[in-house]
Amino acid sequence: MAVEIDLFYHLKDGRVDGVLVSPAAENDNIAQHFEELNQQLPVVYFDRYPIGTSFENTSCNDFEAGHIAAKHLLEGGSSRIGFVGISESLSVTSLRLKGYKNALKENGIKLQNSLIILSQNESIIYQRTVSLSKKERPPTAFFSSHESYACQVYSACKNFNINIPDEIRLISFAHYPASAFLNPGLSTITQSAYELGRNAALKLIKKLPGNKVKLNVNTKKLPCKFTFRSSSVG
Repeated sequence: MAVEIDLFYHLKDGRVDGVLVSPAAENDNIAQHFEELNQQLPVVYFDRYPIGTSFENTSCNDFEAGHIAAKHLLEGGSSRIGFVGISESLSVTSLRLKGYKNALKENGIKLQNSLIILSQNESIIYQRTVSLSKKERPPTAFFSSHESYACQVYSACKNFNINIPDEIRLISFAHYPASAFLNPGLSTITQSAYELGRNAALKLIKKLPGNKVKLNVNTKKLPCKFTFRSSSVG
C-alpha cells in the first residue's frame, strides 16, 4: 500500500494527463487519495473499484459470474457452499458474493454466514478452510473469488486428506495457465484482461481534456468465460 500512496503523490504533481487504477486490495485511504486526484485529472478504475465511490470504471459482470458459479455447484448436488474472498469493500468481492447469495436464494438454500470467509491474509483463508472442513457438517463445495485463495483450499484438502471433488467441489476465478494441470484440474472463471484494459483506456482517452476523437466505448459489463474441470464436475 505504501507503494501505491507514493505513486499517488507522483501523479498528483502533474506528471500525467490521466490515470488507470486497479487497487491491489482494500484500503480506504487509497480511494480517498484517488478521489482527490480525480478533481485534478481523469481517473478510470478497471477490473475492480472501491464500493461507494463515483469513479468511472470498466469491469466484468462479477454478479452474473458469481451467480453462475454458485448455480453450477448447486446443480452438481452441493448445498453447503463456502465463499472465499478478499473484502466486500472491493467491487469484485462484493458483486461475486451477491451473485452467490442470489443463486442460493433462487434455489431455496438458506444463507449461512459461517460459510463465508473474507480476508486479505492467505494464511487466515487456509486456517478458516481447515476449521470449516473439520465441522460436523462441513461445506461440500467452495467458490473462490481469487485464484491464490483456491490454492489455499487445495492445500487444506491435501493436508487433511479431503478429496476434491468427492468431498469438496471447487470453482474459482483464476488466470493460472496451469489450472488444467492441477490435481484435479481446477474449474475456472476467467476475464479478458485485454478487453478490460482496452475498454478502460478508451474511457480514459475520451475523458482527456481537448480530446476530439470519436471512440466506440463498450459501456456494458464484460462477460466472463467458464471452464469446468474435474474440481467441480468429477
